[in-house]
Amino acid sequence: MGNLVKTVVITGAGKGIGREIALVFLRSGWNVVAFSRTESDLVELTEESRHLKGSIHTVSGDASVSTDVSNLFAETSKHFGKADVLINNAGVFKSASFLDMTEDFFTAQWKANTLSTFLVSKLFAKDMVSRNSGQIINIISVAAKRPFISSGGYCSSKFAQDGLTKVMREELKTHNVRVTNIYPGAAFTNSWLGSGVDKKRLMTVSDVAETVFKVVNLDDILVIEEIVLRPVEGDL
Repeated sequence: MGNLVKTVVITGAGKGIGREIALVFLRSGWNVVAFSRTESDLVELTEESRHLKGSIHTVSGDASVSTDVSNLFAETSKHFGKADVLINNAGVFKSASFLDMTEDFFTAQWKANTLSTFLVSKLFAKDMVSRNSGQIINIISVAAKRPFISSGGYCSSKFAQDGLTKVMREELKTHNVRVTNIYPGAAFTNSWLGSGVDKKRLMTVSDVAETVFKVVNLDDILVIEEIVLRPVEGDL
């Protein structure tokens, strides 16, 4: 990786897996640009990382809004010059049966999960292509691999995100830009509190974050294209 400090941009960095990914990179001395819709989450993340080796810059905004994404790119360029790695983690899960879903409910998940990946990746990938160097990691879901009841909006958006990023890999590999898709199963976050599911039944967010960090730190000649992560007992 050399002696130069590298920069990673992480969307959806305010909570859960994205937050833990940010902390893993900060502990290892990276520059981290943390992007989230919730400013208070970014304030807490900054405070928690105060004594870590890396440098953090936070940007609030919505990854499915092009003006917010343009601001994220501008802030990254201003503070750290460029992004060596982009991690698309922003997303939303909401449950409703196929027959009960409204158009707005369906569209909102496509914007949060699929459009966001398109907007952020396109802007940062153009800069990576110009430098003939970079890596994009997409935190997708096992919901892109199999259907789940009452998850039509989520599953369909994740299947689409998966297809989009596979095309990205094919088009960007000739420019030395590596694209990795990671498909996590259920990992324990605060959203599981009160669900009745035993915490031991789930993966931890640190397991997912450490996997992401290992993928980034491979030799530049190598790319892991896909990783599926599940609890030992399988999906819930």
